[in-house]
Amino acid sequence: MSIGDKIKKYRVLQKMTQKELAKKANISRSYLADVENGRYNPSIEVLTAIANALNIPVDELFKNSNENNKDGKIIQKINPKFKPIIDSLDRAGDLQDEDIDEIVKQLEFLINYRKSQKGKNS
Repeated sequence: MSIGDKIKKYRVLQKMTQKELAKKANISRSYLADVENGRYNPSIEVLTAIANALNIPVDELFKNSNENNKDGKIIQKINPKFKPIIDSLDRAGDLQDEDIDEIVKQLEFLINYRKSQKGKNS
């Protein structure tokens, strides 16, 4: 089941319309429809907003989603070693955009640092 299918499943279970969920998640109804139909792969920030609006943990949207979506792209399952980090971010829930930007910058720094270290060891 794709992430979009799961969003739709939880939305329908909660008897929410796309319009209601979109409003709660602060996204447009048409964008939500495109996500549910697999036309867009939303960012983790959007997925977190949707999960919060559905009152479910964000990782619920990733469970058993290691499959092809309608575009043929692989949706990867969350690596278990990163689950504590994702759970921590999910619990924080009230992260502001600047907090998320800082996390992304830190991750990019770590990735670039590791790449530079590998280059030195070659």
